[in-house]
Amino acid sequence: MCGILGILGNVENISNKNVKQSLLTISHRGPDCQKILEIDQNCILGHVRLSIIDLTSSGNQPFIIDDRYYLTYNGEIFKL
Repeated sequence: MCGILGILGNVENISNKNVKQSLLTISHRGPDCQKILEIDQNCILGHVRLSIIDLTSSGNQPFIIDDRYYLTYNGEIFKL
């Protein structure tokens, strides 16, 4: 099962090293991919991925949609 990390608020003083260390503590939840996305000075998203169904890199998160929406989650999205 994947692991997610979200930091909201003033993130200017949070170093990239600290965020990587935080993801390292949950790396056992997702050894297949690790990604950090700093959206702006108020939000950082992190994700460690365990590939089970979709083994391609298209499932690596956080997702960026239309350069406007950002998403990281644990689960599946179904299209009907």
